[in-house]
Amino acid sequence: MLPQTPVSLLKSRYQYVAAVIIAGTTAAFLLSFGVESWALARRRRLGRPMPRSRVRTAARWTRQRGFLSRPLDATTILTGYLVLAFFIPSNLTLPALGGVGTPANVFALLACSGTWRPG
Repeated sequence: MLPQTPVSLLKSRYQYVAAVIIAGTTAAFLLSFGVESWALARRRRLGRPMPRSRVRTAARWTRQRGFLSRPLDATTILTGYLVLAFFIPSNLTLPALGGVGTPANVFALLACSGTWRPG
């Protein structure tokens, strides 16, 4: 009887890991909405006041002028990173930084370094 030749299962293992990560992220996302709606329904049923939203009024924005006078929050910085990552080719790098010097990575390094403070 001939011995069996070994078969690599590395690709299927990566697929299983990716499936678990995707399923876990989706479940956590949906669970957060479920818990939030449950908490709001419970608060209404018990007659407690609803939490105040942190929405800024239009009058508060009219005092500030200009594009950069608005505070930068995490969503703005993440959107800027994703735009740079998806729409600027990664072969355009800063030569001194090598492969890390893509525009998106430089933007992320500046954002994480604390140069921008959230409003």
